Amino acid sequence: SLWIKDVYVKTFYRNKSIVVEVTLRNDNSKNLQVTVLNHVFEGNNEVLELPPKQVTVEAGKEVKIVSWAKWDNPKLWAPWSPNLYNLTTTLLVDEKKVDEKATRFGFREFWVENGSYYLNGIKIVLRMASTHLLGYDKQTVVETYRLLKNLSINSMRLHAQPWPRIWYDLADEMGIMIVHESAVWCLGRCYRVEDPVFWKNFAEHLKGQILLHRNHPSIVIWSIENELLLTGGWQTPETEENLAKLVKIVKTLDPTRPVMFEGDFDPKGVADIINLHYPHEFPKHDQYPNTAYWLENITLLDSFPRIAWKWNKSKPLHIGEFLWVSFTSYDTPAVFFGDIVYTNPTYYYVRAKALAWKFQIQAYRVMRVNGFCPWNIFGGQYVNELRNVVAETYKPITFFLLNYDNTFYEETTIRREFAVVNDHYRRVELELECTLLFNNTPIKHSTKKLTLPPAEVAIVYLNLTLPKVSKWMEKAVLQVKLLNGSKIIDNKNFTLNIYKKEIKCSKSWTIYLLGEDTDTEEALKELGANIVKGVVPEEGLVVIAKNSLNSIEWAKLIEFVEKGGKVIVLEQDEFPNNPLRIKLSDHYSTITLPITLEHEIFVNLTMEDFRFWYGDHVVSYKDLMVPALGPTFSLVSSGAGLKYSQLLEVRLGKGILVFSQLALISKFEEEPRARLLLARLIDYYSSYKQYTAKTGIYYRSIQLANVLELLGVEYDNATISNLDGFDIVLAEASDVSDEDIEYLREFCRKGGVLYLYNVDENSIIKLEKLTGINFSFVKGYPPVVFTEDPIVKLLGNNLLYWVKNEKMWRHGPYYLDSSLTEKIIVEEKAPTNLTKVSLAEFKVVKGGKLIVVKENLISMYGNGYVSTIIHVREPSYYMISIEAHGTPVREVYPIMEIWLNRSRVWSVEVSKQTYYNYIIYLEKGNYTLTIAFINDEWIPGKEDRNLYIHSVAFGKLDELTIEVLTQPSILIKVPVGEGYIIVDQVPWLQVISSMNKLNYFKALKYPILLLSSLGVPFKSPVLLLQPEDFTIEKGVGDVSAWRVALYSNGNATAVLSVVENATYKIIFVARGNKAKGEYPIALVY
Repeated sequence: SLWIKDVYVKTFYRNKSIVVEVTLRNDNSKNLQVTVLNHVFEGNNEVLELPPKQVTVEAGKEVKIVSWAKWDNPKLWAPWSPNLYNLTTTLLVDEKKVDEKATRFGFREFWVENGSYYLNGIKIVLRMASTHLLGYDKQTVVETYRLLKNLSINSMRLHAQPWPRIWYDLADEMGIMIVHESAVWCLGRCYRVEDPVFWKNFAEHLKGQILLHRNHPSIVIWSIENELLLTGGWQTPETEENLAKLVKIVKTLDPTRPVMFEGDFDPKGVADIINLHYPHEFPKHDQYPNTAYWLENITLLDSFPRIAWKWNKSKPLHIGEFLWVSFTSYDTPAVFFGDIVYTNPTYYYVRAKALAWKFQIQAYRVMRVNGFCPWNIFGGQYVNELRNVVAETYKPITFFLLNYDNTFYEETTIRREFAVVNDHYRRVELELECTLLFNNTPIKHSTKKLTLPPAEVAIVYLNLTLPKVSKWMEKAVLQVKLLNGSKIIDNKNFTLNIYKKEIKCSKSWTIYLLGEDTDTEEALKELGANIVKGVVPEEGLVVIAKNSLNSIEWAKLIEFVEKGGKVIVLEQDEFPNNPLRIKLSDHYSTITLPITLEHEIFVNLTMEDFRFWYGDHVVSYKDLMVPALGPTFSLVSSGAGLKYSQLLEVRLGKGILVFSQLALISKFEEEPRARLLLARLIDYYSSYKQYTAKTGIYYRSIQLANVLELLGVEYDNATISNLDGFDIVLAEASDVSDEDIEYLREFCRKGGVLYLYNVDENSIIKLEKLTGINFSFVKGYPPVVFTEDPIVKLLGNNLLYWVKNEKMWRHGPYYLDSSLTEKIIVEEKAPTNLTKVSLAEFKVVKGGKLIVVKENLISMYGNGYVSTIIHVREPSYYMISIEAHGTPVREVYPIMEIWLNRSRVWSVEVSKQTYYNYIIYLEKGNYTLTIAFINDEWIPGKEDRNLYIHSVAFGKLDELTIEVLTQPSILIKVPVGEGYIIVDQVPWLQVISSMNKLNYFKALKYPILLLSSLGVPFKSPVLLLQPEDFTIEKGVGDVSAWRVALYSNGNATAVLSVVENATYKIIFVARGNKAKGEYPIALVY
């Protein structure tokens, strides 16, 4: 009944002492005289005895006894030396032992001083990981902490709740610093923060956790809560004040550790540490590497407290979570990788996230952020992409090259800037050794010696004079080693592209220059152009000088283009209102992406040539907004969904107008790629001839004609009697009459092009009669991507990224709109030598016990995939045939994906048991064939969505007649004589007619670009007003990206720029709701 209630061990590195607080409880009915003994053991050896203490403990009361001792030479606990001791506390009454308690501890002191973290007198940076609870067993904990060690992670936040004790015990033993967090997690709008009972319970919870865990040396910081303010608690004024009061409670129980509030900044200024979550996030900010250094300026924080702020370093800054990069859209990874991301969105999403991590972690280390934790390295597909970046950027001693530009002119002197970082626990003597290799021969060698204390960074500069090159471009390699004595700590190679400065146009073109800008004029002269100033010719190439667009007469310019003229508008700081609705954004770009490297302008260039230009890394200082309508092709783009353009083609009538916001003039003297691209633009557009097809719309396709007129197509009615007068005829498949088929077939035989929209079950026989080929339909599942066929190579895959208004999971992407692939059209071909693939040879790669592989059936009861190897013996087209069936949930059947190696080649919804066939061209070789189930769902006791594979086979096909323009084949080209038929199964007309808000503008843009690629001319200009151009001036309404809504009497206004007197047709697309039998009346003024 007399017992030790609590033992609290406090160790102090700074004054070399230990303090033990022992709380005793006397449940006897009488007072007792007690002697308290404290002995410290290392293993079985006693290393310290604290002075004994005697005290009288009154009956029914508690008493706290404090013992203190000097300790001059303890073995310190640290991640690199997790030494542990045991304290034995003994109670004696009348010299008899009545209770004894063992307490494990480590001698260490962690504190905050002058805005930095210190552990045992060593300044440190917390390179962190964090996640939700991972498990309960020892093996999971050991494997996790070993992973952290292997990745150079020195600390972990055990997130969102108290974790099982084993996580703290093994952190003590293995040397992982821990941030302990309470169970108050997010839900700021759900907790009863206005209720004093909530705060009382919160305080009691904290007290219990601190008393339970405060002897763990691994715990270095108390995280009082996670994102309570960030998630809505800030809306209750008392929340911040009540959070601040908790600091006093925590400090009373444990004054030895600093406290912080994860994601909630510094409530009332009482925290020891400023903590931010998601302060500057990708893809909202995408101008890497520049944007990663946001802390150097006053910056508006993306998340709580959403203020303009700059760190003054009076307190440590802890970025507790950053770059989660919620996967809400397949558009996100396009920032780094361009149009290819739509072919494998999940893979490129993770790669994009990893690349953003790489930029940001490097910047945080260079700027000496005290603690940082990207979210997160645990779980998810392709997680090793993230772990590899952490392993690379978390090295305790490393260096970073801060210059990402790598292309220069010969014989120039460049400056390279390196940040050398020491986050080791010791002062280190380092040497940075740089060697420039050209033609595998060292031509420059430089060394710099450094002495770096722990948690410090040094900036080292290196000047390099580049060699003369004999070819138009040659490469050199900068080898950089970081050494500690003879030991190589880090080693990286950087490729430098060295150009001759004599880059010129292929011939001396005549350029008609409008506007006054000396830099533009000098650049054109250096490229060898013959310049005629201030004249708009009858034909030829006009160049509008940098920042000269305000002085241009738009009507005259457009008239010149419509007649076949060509215009290049070079970079502008501002754009006047113009009839083409071309606008500048406030966005600048360091990373831009060509739509295809197959374009003549980009021959022999790489994706790397469109990013990180000379000096400040900027490729475009002000990007263009890509217009929603009109035949505008973005040849170079940037941003999520490639929504910005740096090189935009506008096709008008018989000519073309090109807007270039690439820094071609601004960086002409320093950046070889600017000079090269300007020369390429002049070469290409000087000889460019816009193909314009005489266009007819089949006389029975009235709906198609009405919509295409809205989109600005120039056409005449095409009848059987006048087909010879057209190059291309556009028709809806269902409108084609049986008696006209032979006439249309003959039209194609003679070289005409027939665009056939929406072949369905009733019209497929018409297509077969037109082509002499048998076709069938397959129901598939997106995504859909374009091939590299010349017809579609300038159409971006994001045009066919159509979504539903429903997410796959809480923070996941929206479901893809499967209406896009309802009617995949395939040529019926029978394979030869069909080879069966043994189901037993498939291996479960992901899915575990929920996937069962047997000789005659693969049962997939949950998401996952199985793989095997197939052997292709000769290059040809092959059919992959999978016999399968699926069971639905809520009338949605399983989606089966087929992958070859790491590329997804097909998605299909599997319902009844049948053969699901896919045709693909394969080269000779071995392929990993993967079958994936991706949309599992289960309603217990009711429905279970499962996928069952009955057989798999593949076989060689003879050559296909059709040419596939998309994968899967919802857009195909069928040769007929000298001409061909384009079969378009993309349901763009239905989307436009139904005004589906999610995909409306893509459905508008898609046919414009496709038809323009086929030579269909468009009226110019189309005076498109987008919804966001309008302002509600009167009444109740709102404006969004896809529509203007008026809910009451009122009006919305926008400004049109009309550049010449003429008769204009204004068309607006609208719909209204009926009330009391009456529809709304719209008046246009």
